Amino acid sequence: MLNMEEYYNKYSIALTGCRATKLAYECCEYDLIILEDCKEGVEIKEDKYIEIHKISNDNRYRTLQLYNAVILNDPSFILSALKNSLTYDLRLYSRDLLLDALLDASKAMTSNGFEASFLLKRAAYNYLNSLLLLNKVIPSPLHILTQLRELKVDLTMFYEPLGLERANSSSLIRALDMLYKLINSRLISRKALYLYEIHKYVDCSLYITYLAIKLAKDGYHDILPSLAILLDLTNDVQNTERLASILFKMCKELMKSY
Repeated sequence: MLNMEEYYNKYSIALTGCRATKLAYECCEYDLIILEDCKEGVEIKEDKYIEIHKISNDNRYRTLQLYNAVILNDPSFILSALKNSLTYDLRLYSRDLLLDALLDASKAMTSNGFEASFLLKRAAYNYLNSLLLLNKVIPSPLHILTQLRELKVDLTMFYEPLGLERANSSSLIRALDMLYKLINSRLISRKALYLYEIHKYVDCSLYITYLAIKLAKDGYHDILPSLAILLDLTNDVQNTERLASILFKMCKELMKSY
């Protein structure tokens, strides 16, 4: 365990992410959420990556990370109070992701080519994240496959829309080459390469899908050719429409849980 004593005396602080669970790989960073004003960013200490985040009203998902956090210092008990109040927020965020998935699945049924394939993949990924949150599990991008298996989620239907059956060494080499061109982050590159090198190709593909969705947050049309390589998108319009129709019905069914 990384010694973070120097942070304890300065801040109200919590350890979040996979390091607060038993899921962490050697490559994973230590995610710290801090209540007070602080400098956000990535630091390297004792050859370990530390990513520092400040709680913010405009970053709802970051606050949700407190749900499974290990609180390290909390003299004002504010972090503890926030952690204990998040169950309803998890449900709301889960519903929002499911609505996004529903909309993308609907658009995928009427779109063409790579756009339809991307919308289908984003819909499937958001559906799975919504399902985790509904079950009070904070999605961890590097470990989402393990989290879903622990919930005993049947992933059979998702392999094709997410392209996981094509996740192999050659397809991921192309994806990683494109990832390095699009994202300038040693930490992200390190994590993606780690999964590739230990032959966790499906996990690696899902992590790249997460990164691609973040890249397309402000729009995907201008970067669609790059996304096509990054996500191994297909031009099979009929099959995409078929899968999107199935996923659309699944979204509507899951919506009944709210």
